[in-house]
Amino acid sequence: FSSLSLSLSGNTLVVLKGSGRASDILCYGFEHSIEIEKVVDGETKKIRTLSDQCRKEMIKLIDKDFSKYRAQGIVDKMINAVLEISSFRETVTVFSIYNPEPLDFYILSSLMQSSGNSATRMRQMRLAITWGHARVAKEFIFSRKEYKFSVCLLPW
Repeated sequence: FSSLSLSLSGNTLVVLKGSGRASDILCYGFEHSIEIEKVVDGETKKIRTLSDQCRKEMIKLIDKDFSKYRAQGIVDKMINAVLEISSFRETVTVFSIYNPEPLDFYILSSLMQSSGNSATRMRQMRLAITWGHARVAKEFIFSRKEYKFSVCLLPW
């Protein structure tokens, strides 16, 4: 988890809920964490945290799949890494394996969530066309202000 949280800044992530192990732990933290304001070194920062009940449930999930880490005292580090990853909400897409949409739709949607310059948007458009998902282009590219088209009267 810690290497994932370090590399997530500026990247996109698709997490498969229902696929088990680390993915389900990450999804649980992503779905149940809440944002609070906390004063750190005299500065107010927004951080993600879990209620006591959710923290206990996450510990159970970790114990179920990673029981050897409980004895090593790494559980709190894992929870903190999950909460750090949860703070990158704009670049994380949670996809349920039971959802009727195909996986490539969610991967493409996750890629589209990242903002960028016009070259990036052109690359996003090419991806949407190549992957055959015009709906993704409509939702993520053409919904931006700079791409609002006005209707004009044509002379013919």
